[in-house]
Amino acid sequence: MSNIEKGDSKKDTYKTLNLEKLLQREYISIDLSRITEYKDSIEDKVNQLLEEFKEDIFIKIDDSYNVIIVDEKRNIQENNRYLNLYFNEAKLNLVVLLLIFVSIEFISNKDKKSIVVLDDFITSLDIANRTFILKYILETFNTENYQLIALTHNLEFFNLIKYILTEKLVNTDTKWQYKQLYEINGIINKSHIEPICFELINKKINENPNEAGNLIRKKFESLIHTLAKDFISGSIETSNNILTTFLYSETIYLKSKGTGKKKKFLTSNNLVYEIEKLIKENKPLSDIETLISEYKIPSENLKTLKEILNNLKLYRKVIMHPLSHAESQFSTKELYQSIDLLKKLEQNMIEVLNTNTGDDQC
Repeated sequence: MSNIEKGDSKKDTYKTLNLEKLLQREYISIDLSRITEYKDSIEDKVNQLLEEFKEDIFIKIDDSYNVIIVDEKRNIQENNRYLNLYFNEAKLNLVVLLLIFVSIEFISNKDKKSIVVLDDFITSLDIANRTFILKYILETFNTENYQLIALTHNLEFFNLIKYILTEKLVNTDTKWQYKQLYEINGIINKSHIEPICFELINKKINENPNEAGNLIRKKFESLIHTLAKDFISGSIETSNNILTTFLYSETIYLKSKGTGKKKKFLTSNNLVYEIEKLIKENKPLSDIETLISEYKIPSENLKTLKEILNNLKLYRKVIMHPLSHAESQFSTKELYQSIDLLKKLEQNMIEVLNTNTGDDQC
């Protein structure tokens, strides 16, 4: 990020931080003359958020708008020397982001609608702060004064935002739209989500098999994240973590409710809640056993799902990853075998979860 004044060499990564220069550098359309009026409010709000985020630092903004970062436990109070000697990059980036967003919150013209564009900003933060700052942003800029647009190349970040909003984990009544863009053969289709379908992958194998592995990998990851989302087992997790969850689970409990866009999946948490209700109502054991059977994924279905995932895990190692990194050794037989396994995975998901992956047609 270019938010903190740079040093002269790569070693001197971060030097000083000044609020006025920061806002100028970020091309934020706010009246900088109002900084004096809101300086104390900005300082107070940033410190309030740092405390809510459970950070052990706070800031001070002097009359020249220099930002001093204070860590009382380590007896550090720094601004005019190299900040990265005392604070890690994640902390510095968090302070910078909070200064920017809080300044917009206080100083932006409320008589006009502002567009706030977030471009992969989350990658500069550590994992511990991502949820905190996302909830703050989604709640703060959830008014008619702002049009909020979040752009990312990170599927996990995309899923995290979508999960927070669809599960109403923030106080928002806004109707959100979710769009994904795919570049295929140098052409970006902006009108709708371009699916990664099997017809497209087969075409790529015939035309340029070296590039097919990356498409197969993307299709695999798309199915894995769909699987995780339906099980609500971590659509914001990495593919490896999702695979581990499924492959080492002895039993999985899941029950669908509703249809179409209103369809939801009830998990083991819902099952426990319903069992507790039956116990309180002194229902017979047979009622509890019936309820458990309604949630329990049949062992044969789960076994088949695991076998497919295990095989795909192997082909991801020998085909998907190497071709995604331009390594040339491959076999078209293995490419087609990967596709067959993906088709089986997709069909298994439809049968077990009654799930439409959204990638069936090109």
